[in-house]
Amino acid sequence: MESWLRSTPTWDRRATTGRRRRRRSSRPPSFHVKPGQTLKFSIWLSGAFTKAYGIVGIEGFDAAHLYISEADTNVKVLTSTPTQFSVTYLCPPNTNYVAVYVQDPEISAMTVIFVTMDDATLVVTKEAPGSGG
Repeated sequence: MESWLRSTPTWDRRATTGRRRRRRSSRPPSFHVKPGQTLKFSIWLSGAFTKAYGIVGIEGFDAAHLYISEADTNVKVLTSTPTQFSVTYLCPPNTNYVAVYVQDPEISAMTVIFVTMDDATLVVTKEAPGSGG
């Protein structure tokens, strides 16, 4: 489980447009995949957000570990009862690796985050064409 938490790409805020952009990670993402595969990442979350929200997602990278695309879902409300959050990702052409993540994209002085995570899974729900699966 720990390996995917370490694979989240870093952010570069120096973009001249003022928007965040991804830069190449020095560490390859953890999971090797094939173009055309469909993946589903699921995780059970409970807890609370104050002036915050979460994101659950999958990011795709090419053979050089450069970002290609992502699929994600926002987690706006958490309660003490665990709730399953899932995201599905179709690996586009040139995808060699994926990283899964759970994040809070913005933190301020008033932000309070208490999150418990359990039973994270990454499942291939559809094999790549021609792979025999």
